[in-house]
Parts: sequence; C-alpha cells; structure tokens
Amino acid sequence: MGIYIERDNNNNIIGRFAVEQFLGQEYLEDNNPELLVEELAKAKDNKRKEIERKQHLIELTGFEYANNFFEFDTISQGKIGNMTLRAFLSLTPNTGIEWLPLEFVAADNNVHVFENAVDFIPFAQTAANAAQTTFAYRTTLKQACRSANNIAELDAIDIYTGWPEFNS
Repeated sequence: MGIYIERDNNNNIIGRFAVEQFLGQEYLEDNNPELLVEELAKAKDNKRKEIERKQHLIELTGFEYANNFFEFDTISQGKIGNMTLRAFLSLTPNTGIEWLPLEFVAADNNVHVFENAVDFIPFAQTAANAAQTTFAYRTTLKQACRSANNIAELDAIDIYTGWPEFNS
C-alpha cells in the first residue's frame, strides 16, 4: 500500500488516501527530495547488508583443498593466518619454534592433518587467495551501490551472480 497526500492551494494537507503499491513503485509525498534521498540511503544500506550476507555464505561454503572444502570466514582466516606465521617461523633457523601436526576440520567435518609446515603453506595460500578474491568482489559491488544515483540504478546491480567459485 502507498499513501497519496492531497493538498489545497495553500499547500495544506486536506486528505490522504491509500492506493495499492506495485512492486518497485514508490509513493512518496510529492516526490519530496528529502524522502527520495532517505529512501535511497535505506535501500543502499539494505543492499550492502545483503552483499555481506552473500559473502559470508560463500566463506562458509568454503574453498576446495585436497578434496575437502574448508571455511574461510573471519575466524577461520585468523586461525589460518596465525598458523601460517608459525609455519614460516618453524622453517626459519634459530627461532626455536617447532611445527606440531595440525588438524583442520573441513566444512563437512572431515579432519585434514598437516604433518609439517611445508604442507601447510600451500593450504594457507589457497585460503588467502579465496578470501582476497571474495573481498575484492564484495568491494566492487559495494562501490557500485555507493555510486547509484537512484533506486532504479541500485536495483540494476545484481549482487547474486559473478561471485568467485572455489571448487575444481
């Protein structure tokens, strides 16, 4: 439903009436610029949130490595980053840091064991590539949303296709 406002010659409101609102059609009081700007800002915020939800879903779906899918959400990225540092330090002479066999649980709950640091580094690189590629696409979509000058331009931005896929 939408609301139309009826005004007299002095611009006083003399009546309001409701009409059925069609999908994508907005009924704003006299196309008031302030209301249009506010509506566009709300729509941009909603689209931004939907982009972030889509990114999070992709991160939880994971990237493929050694016939398993591994999540790369923010928490997983932090753990992988910490273990990457440990891997490099364990390979550096005279640091006193040793690599301990590391178990990583895949998205399907399979456990993948990294027996040594040399085996872990390609895994970490694959995770970093997945995170970076996804982040870059999210940034591109968000920039497109920020650049939209009206609802029609914003609606034309497809936030569901074009995301990177991480399976072979």
